[in-house]
Amino acid sequence: MIKDIDISHYYKKFIETSNDDMAKYNKELEVINKMKTDCRAYIKSKNQVIKDDLKINLNEYGFQFLNDNVELINKLEQLINNRLSYTVGERRIVLLQLLRYCNLAKKVNDYIVALKLATRRSELSLSDYKKYIHRYYSYGVHKCVLEGYAYHFKYEIGDLVINFWRYKDKPRDTYVDWNATRIKKQEIIDAGLKPYDKEEAEIYKIRGLKYDGIPYVVYKTNKEFYEIQLINNGTHSYSAIKFKYANYINRELRGKDAKQLNSECKTVDDIFNLKLGLRSKLLVYLEREPNAPFKYIRNVNQQKYERGAHNNDNKTRYKN
Repeated sequence: MIKDIDISHYYKKFIETSNDDMAKYNKELEVINKMKTDCRAYIKSKNQVIKDDLKINLNEYGFQFLNDNVELINKLEQLINNRLSYTVGERRIVLLQLLRYCNLAKKVNDYIVALKLATRRSELSLSDYKKYIHRYYSYGVHKCVLEGYAYHFKYEIGDLVINFWRYKDKPRDTYVDWNATRIKKQEIIDAGLKPYDKEEAEIYKIRGLKYDGIPYVVYKTNKEFYEIQLINNGTHSYSAIKFKYANYINRELRGKDAKQLNSECKTVDDIFNLKLGLRSKLLVYLEREPNAPFKYIRNVNQQKYERGAHNNDNKTRYKN
């Protein structure tokens, strides 16, 4: 049996890539530092020309220090570019070498930063790696999709989007409004009455008795609905895939409706940070942002099967 690939596998690859990057950056840094040292030696040999003819004091740009200040290097680069337009002969060659030094100094700085980041990545623990991954998808991806963008998954998986549709003929009555149902059931209990129970009703029917249980299920009568879809899939014949998603709700948030959760969030960003699945988070976001549905409209009539409903022009992608 082939073992399923889990997050530990991706963590191992992440660490391997980080170590490979460290080796690559160290090698590149060694080469560029050698080029920079040679260029620096040439510039020192032309110090008289630079100081007397070009009127440039390199000490003002931190040249006396081995570790370059990128901000000062950028100022020196700007000065050189301005001078190049009217400088000829040996002085122009010196300016070009100074410009080369600026470019090398900035490359060295870039590789030093990259090396530090790769080193930090290589030292990341599995538990911290899991936290970053969870943060990326539960906050970053959710934020992207809730704001009306399409989140693009690589390897032809497709784009994750939220769509807003209207029913073409009449409102559907087959979807249970769970929150309204819960409230109505509680109202029946509070009034000292009996909520309807299917099994109990069957027993009463068999015995020929009248059943006094009161129905409490409330159905949605909305003329519109939201759909979370994966579109533009490269491996499926139908580009818009309807899928079942795990609508996670943290234990601490269970039993609270969207209105209550919205009231507990001070900012929109707090909503994005909620420990909820995308569907539940959408309901809270709609409580906060009444105009949010406009972000999910894909064609003029908001009809799911109309031409252009899944057009690439109707959405902006964020790519990972």
